[in-house]
Amino acid sequence: MSTYRSGFKSMLGLMASALLAGCIGNDDCGDPAERPWCDTTMTPQERTTLLLDEMTLDEKLSLMAGDNLISALTGLPAAGVSDGIPRLGLNPVYYSDGPLGVREGRATAHASPLAIASSFNPDLAREVGKAIGNEVKNKGNDVAHAPTLDVVRIYTSGRVFETFGEDPYLVSQMGLQWMQGLESEGVIANAKHFGVYTQEGLIGVPYLPLSGVIGSRFLYNAVIDERAMREIYLSPFEVLVKQGGLDSIMCSYNYVNDESACGSKRLLHDILRDEWGFEGYVLTDYVFAQKDTVDAANSGNDLEMPIGIFYTESKLKGALEENGVTEQTIDQRVGNVLRTLFDHGVIDRKNYPANEEAIDIEAHALVAQSTAEQGSVLLKNDNLLPVDLGKITSLAIIGDSSDRFINGGGSSMVMPYELLTPRTVITERAEAAGVTVYYHDGGDLAAAAETASSADIALVFAATSSSEGQDRTCHRLTCLEEKIVGRDPEGLINAVAAVNSNTTVILETGSAVLTPWRHDVAALLQAWFPGQYGGPALANIIFGDVNPSGKLPLTFPESAGDTLYANNFSRFPGNFKKGPKGSLFEVEYDEGVMVGYRWFDDQDIPVAYPFGFGLSYTSFSYSDLTISGSLPNLNISVKITNTGDRTGSETAQLYVGLPNPSDSERQPPRQLKSFDKVTLAPGQSATAEFSLDTRSLSYWNEASENWQMAKGCYRLFVGAHSRDLAMQASLPFDGGTCE
Repeated sequence: MSTYRSGFKSMLGLMASALLAGCIGNDDCGDPAERPWCDTTMTPQERTTLLLDEMTLDEKLSLMAGDNLISALTGLPAAGVSDGIPRLGLNPVYYSDGPLGVREGRATAHASPLAIASSFNPDLAREVGKAIGNEVKNKGNDVAHAPTLDVVRIYTSGRVFETFGEDPYLVSQMGLQWMQGLESEGVIANAKHFGVYTQEGLIGVPYLPLSGVIGSRFLYNAVIDERAMREIYLSPFEVLVKQGGLDSIMCSYNYVNDESACGSKRLLHDILRDEWGFEGYVLTDYVFAQKDTVDAANSGNDLEMPIGIFYTESKLKGALEENGVTEQTIDQRVGNVLRTLFDHGVIDRKNYPANEEAIDIEAHALVAQSTAEQGSVLLKNDNLLPVDLGKITSLAIIGDSSDRFINGGGSSMVMPYELLTPRTVITERAEAAGVTVYYHDGGDLAAAAETASSADIALVFAATSSSEGQDRTCHRLTCLEEKIVGRDPEGLINAVAAVNSNTTVILETGSAVLTPWRHDVAALLQAWFPGQYGGPALANIIFGDVNPSGKLPLTFPESAGDTLYANNFSRFPGNFKKGPKGSLFEVEYDEGVMVGYRWFDDQDIPVAYPFGFGLSYTSFSYSDLTISGSLPNLNISVKITNTGDRTGSETAQLYVGLPNPSDSERQPPRQLKSFDKVTLAPGQSATAEFSLDTRSLSYWNEASENWQMAKGCYRLFVGAHSRDLAMQASLPFDGGTCE
């Protein structure tokens, strides 16, 4: 076993283990008369104590690291494997990647989590999580590395597409429901990446996860104050732990305040366990996240994945012999894993069989389609959409991204069961209505423009590449990454718009991008990475079968120079500075809590499209703001009326302007604190309802190390997006006044 943990096994041995892993052990726990820890009438902690007493030291150490490097690279037989101990009735535990679907053979390729966030529909998030959880289980896995709870700070970061956006409240609400949907299928959610993980690194080769060099995710140190860390980056994890019972967390590659995230006593012990009451287990991101043996073991990291590098048996025994780690600490680390597996019934059952026939592929594809429909955001529409096929004779589809699978690279890359591209579906529907369809892949801009010029309407599809391991080099559609593969989506838009005034742009991007050409096109639809059924979803929106209702989970800046990190290397990608524990880049988070739309609002900077923005084919009005209760417990409602001629959905958003505790502790002008989505027929009205409590109105007081409400005026804003908040009210608190 010790040679297996060494990290230097031969490739042949690794391949053999990958093939055999699915065949090792498939029994339930066993007879309680022979194995007392198998008695399900006892608590998980009681059972864990009995099992630890029976285990040898070697057996304990064997459970502190994964056992299959090849699986991490190929996704087969799983994205990660922790071998069991047959003598004790412990089967292997199989880990799956999962933010956009299972990375294991073919699977349903869902729309990116940004699309889920854009829906502002927690029920949809739960439905997606459940569908993915079902595939995780039916591919024989026990744990899914998802959801991604990182709050977006850098729009060019390579993994933005995996996230739920730039607002911690939105991230927490979507992540909570996604997690609960996944776990309803009997698998464990492993939320990531804890904590303050916001960048991949610049300069490298696209789609190679280890390629980022400058400001590398493995080497940067996030220098951040406690308030910003608590209010922004740790907040979603806290919600899932306290409200959702989250039992597994992945610690991130980077350093936080000079401590490795996977070796930070402050993060993993003081905050996560002592303060939040987390009772599950912590595992590392794959390779290079853990930096040493002693710090990680003593700080609270329980499992190193995908194999042992610092948690090898030899290194752990060496730490024990040198008194750097105690056997009691080893029992804590292993016990956290075992207790979680007992609590979720993993040890008491046989391994889930890999049975893809049990997967309802068609139903899951429809969930993916629904996400793409609800998550697409209509950003501009000069009365061009929806397209009435009975009123046009020709249609041009421009851009090769209309005819290929658009997805992010790295651990979230999913190979779809089936792919229905926009070009395929739009062409079929248009031609069935007698409309002539022209197509050009956009490689030759002049030829593409000529094709578009002869059509009544031009649909231009423009996509960007995004990948784990490397941040994009610019905010435009055309960066170095696109030039390398010979694509120029921004130039394509300009060329087509110059010859066809009825141009609609469909963006398939992994983050917010600059849109300097938006004034020259008639319509703009943000589709993110729309998944395997992006074709029918986008066709339904373009032709009016679906009324778009998505709202932006990210701000679209007017220019790159407006971002918080523009021309500021200390904020991104970081300055070269060697840290005491091995970091090589220092990233200053000195903007504090002014992240995302908070930054633009605080600096009073115009934006192209604000956070929460999204158009519809109908229109809505707001009236009758009502407040009941008193601070700090409030119930707020507002009347919404569909004033247009189509059925549609509207997301009413509640923002709060908190008073500044002091001159040095400033609050953002507004923060999202609640939202409510209603669906209305033409002329119909409904009431959107919100509630606020002490925590939602509090800030992190660093002096008292606690959440606290500040004295002063609390301003409430309700409306359609962060910069359209017509319904307002002000309430004083604790002797404060509202002028």
